[in-house]
Amino acid sequence: MQDKHPQDTLQNSRGTLLIPKGVMINYVEPGIIVSTTKDAYLYAIPPTVSTPPEIEAKHQQYPFPLKLFNSTKTRNSENIKKEAILRRGLIFPNTKLLVSEFEITENGKTNLHSFLLLAACFKPHGKTKNDMPESGKGVKIIDVGFVYKDQTTYNRSNCTEHFQPFSEDIFPTLPTVDDIKQGTHGDCFLLSALISILSKPGGAQFIQSMMLQNENTTTVRLYHNQDKAADGTPKPKYYATQNSTHMLGDGIFASQHIRKWVHMLEKTYAGAGLTDSKKGDQIQVYGSYSTIYGDGGRMSCAYQVLTGQTPTVEKVLSDRNLPWVINKDDFEGLKEKAEAIKGLISLMKGNPNEELLGNLSKAINQGFSDNKFFQILGPETFVNFVECLTESNITYSEDDDSTNPDVQQTQAEAIDAFNNFIRNKFKIRNLQFKDRVSRKFKEYIFFDKPYKNEEVAYQFCGPIGSGLYTKQQLDCYYTLSDIIKENAVSTSTTDKFPGGNPVKGLRSSHAYALIALKEEIINDKKVKFVVLRNPWRHTGRRYNWNAKYFKDIAYEVKEGAAEFALELSDYTKYFDYYTYCKPTFMNEELNDGHQNEETEHSPPLEVRPKSW
Repeated sequence: MQDKHPQDTLQNSRGTLLIPKGVMINYVEPGIIVSTTKDAYLYAIPPTVSTPPEIEAKHQQYPFPLKLFNSTKTRNSENIKKEAILRRGLIFPNTKLLVSEFEITENGKTNLHSFLLLAACFKPHGKTKNDMPESGKGVKIIDVGFVYKDQTTYNRSNCTEHFQPFSEDIFPTLPTVDDIKQGTHGDCFLLSALISILSKPGGAQFIQSMMLQNENTTTVRLYHNQDKAADGTPKPKYYATQNSTHMLGDGIFASQHIRKWVHMLEKTYAGAGLTDSKKGDQIQVYGSYSTIYGDGGRMSCAYQVLTGQTPTVEKVLSDRNLPWVINKDDFEGLKEKAEAIKGLISLMKGNPNEELLGNLSKAINQGFSDNKFFQILGPETFVNFVECLTESNITYSEDDDSTNPDVQQTQAEAIDAFNNFIRNKFKIRNLQFKDRVSRKFKEYIFFDKPYKNEEVAYQFCGPIGSGLYTKQQLDCYYTLSDIIKENAVSTSTTDKFPGGNPVKGLRSSHAYALIALKEEIINDKKVKFVVLRNPWRHTGRRYNWNAKYFKDIAYEVKEGAAEFALELSDYTKYFDYYTYCKPTFMNEELNDGHQNEETEHSPPLEVRPKSW
């Protein structure tokens, strides 16, 4: 992708957000990681003096939790009563904390606090993945309170992690998807939602209507689901943050975004601390890049926070067809039957007689009377098939619950084994069926049923590029085709790929924007594709349909592959969920929900110091 942008003159280069008069503007700064330089304490409420009082506290080091201290549990009770309740005991030097600046209003004027920081004790949380540089940066918050600045290494511009001020306009051109390039933050869920919004007519204007750049700050409109209007819709909340970009060191940008509006939206989202719980409820936590992006997030939460609309989450495929059971106990039973039949076949070859033939026929009929698949295979092919499954080392789950990630992984691995078996045994890729068993097998696998649009749905999908899709796959494709006409859509890959192996051009647990659907004629077959965009702005999956070997058809491209077309069978195999949302701009004129209220363009925030 080139870094070019539209060259048209943009009058609204600082945003078009309309802010109702009298509305509260919440100042936020994401917490950054610093270290304590001396013995420090965490206070429950801000002390009123610039010099830390002498406090005798239990010498217990973070991250071990301490009780909430109160004035009766310390010797200097009078000092504590005058200053603040101690939240945590002694924090030793060189302990890492998350800290951020906060506002205080005195004599009718609002300024950043001069000698205190909002701080959080934390411990690392999350695992790093080698192919996902943004992973493994999560934290678990232990406690939150206030700490004296001079007890930490905090400095706005000189810390290893810091913010670098900027003065240029955030919208020098109309915003586009090319403005977005994910860096070290695990916010693919947020960026894919933004990309999907920008890919829609009116999306760029909607993004501009969320933001307003002031002299030193930018104000952003977000939505919090816990604050609702009378009709049940979330009320907009307004957040302001300093015009600065997140740095990880001298000249090292945490994000690689091309335009400043993305930096500011990413920064405000983190500073606001809006996320969701394991149950899916929207909650507010200590705002920092680590708490909001460190362990990734959900696309549904991003859509809700950005648009105020309730998103819908759907599974890509609720049912992956398999002709055999997939739990561990049943597979062991399948292997026992295969061994019994293998023994009977061996005896038959050495001494064929009617009794053995009858026993073999009885074993087949009793074991698989309700399974047409195994009846079609016949004894020897069935034994070969079970051996293929065994050699595939499928990780069989203990249950059949299709919502269990372990079961989903089993399904994906089993489908791989099934495809390998039919491709190798019956040369299904070239559709060559020579003997009676393979012809019967073809009838079973490609038991076609009329679908719609003069298409046919098959019992099982063919290999990528064959154009042979099941009813479930076609349902998924045409459902997405209808949804994407009126909604912004993003989608995520499964937590684990089959067998835990890498997939060329894709990454597990990663979110992509779903841009479009299309069809192409490949080797005289009509093949369906899902067009995706990677928020990394690079790395995608491409196909060489003339490759000599099947394993070489799909390959990975890094540069120039921000947007790529994924074959439908690959999409239904490697992707787990898609999330969609209909922002207001897609069905009505842009408004802030306050069209009858008097508005202004400048929030009352410019009383804080302008120097950095």
